[in-house]
Amino acid sequence: MDLESLRYKIPVTWSNIYLDNAGAGPLPQPTVKSIHSFLDEWSREGEPWEKGLRTIMDLKNKVAILLNTQASSLATIPNATTALNAVLATLVLELYSSKLRELKVVMDSYGFPTNYYTLLQLKKKGFIGEIVLLKKLHSDEKVAELEDAIDRRTSIVIVDHVSWRTGVAVDLEYMSKIAHDHGAFLVTDAFHSVGSIKVDVSNHGPDFLYFGSYKWLMAPHGAGFLHVSSRVWDSIEPLYLGWMGVRDGVLDRIAGGEKLFERELPLWDFEAPLSSNSFEWGTPSLVSFVGLSSSLRLMEEFGWQHIFERVANLARIVREILGDIALEVRSGEESGIVIVRLRDPITIATRLKRHRKIIVSARPGFLRVSPHFYNTEEEVEDASHAIREEVKKAE
Repeated sequence: MDLESLRYKIPVTWSNIYLDNAGAGPLPQPTVKSIHSFLDEWSREGEPWEKGLRTIMDLKNKVAILLNTQASSLATIPNATTALNAVLATLVLELYSSKLRELKVVMDSYGFPTNYYTLLQLKKKGFIGEIVLLKKLHSDEKVAELEDAIDRRTSIVIVDHVSWRTGVAVDLEYMSKIAHDHGAFLVTDAFHSVGSIKVDVSNHGPDFLYFGSYKWLMAPHGAGFLHVSSRVWDSIEPLYLGWMGVRDGVLDRIAGGEKLFERELPLWDFEAPLSSNSFEWGTPSLVSFVGLSSSLRLMEEFGWQHIFERVANLARIVREILGDIALEVRSGEESGIVIVRLRDPITIATRLKRHRKIIVSARPGFLRVSPHFYNTEEEVEDASHAIREEVKKAE
């Protein structure tokens, strides 16, 4: 698919320069059409429930290719926060109950706030003894700091693959090696990376990695995936279970070609599968996954490698033009996010949108610019020069 044909299918490009893909990606026309079609069928014929579940099973195969893993390692999630809480509840209780070590957690201080809230709540309840913040993870000193922070008492390491505050990507293979060498689990939020840069969870990747659908994957809220490495099942068992996540449940029966309610679901004799399915608790937002399926189809047609290359190149153009006012990012650590430190980012973002039809996001103390593969070189150049002009006016 050529770029012009692609952009015609993304209405936000018709009248705006949209550079807030790390906040929420725009919905392509085919995605909106697929959602309308699903809802229309639901309204006329009743819920197409089994059709939606089959869409999810097909999606697992698509996402597995994207992450270089197996479909069996993936669980559907409604959002990243649910995935994090499910994982931490399971890990903390398992480790706390075993009393093999004092629970020490090392986390990225540039991570999303949810990481803090969950860990501090667990610490307040007495399940975690110590939390160590990595304050230099996105600088040249990150290697030494990480190695100093992690020791044999460390149970869990939590990092964001790409920081929402710096736009810097960490080396997941390196992070995994350090964590595993010390007997710790690595938990990774990849919401700001999947769909924009290559993410590979094979071999020596994170134990848990999760992401949602509405940023770089250009789909609705309410859909996402949790990757669970096969390594973890030797040492943990899920804390919670739901009717969708037991052995011989709904998903297993669909996969085996069996009619869903031909026989009773397992009750007293149920088994908890030691697989990612254990984290699938209840009925997912089927319409959200239908939309995600359509968006992924569009991106697959364009080509994932082509997407990654375009995102890297467009972000590089933004960094070069913004120059001294952009946060410095070292070679090899670039993502699709460019950070501009400002005193009044809300005013700048408002002026850009109101007067120039340029959409970026304002965050505390900085402006975040995040081009995607459908953006053109010309518009990111124009937007970058416009940002410089607005910043100069505000000085």
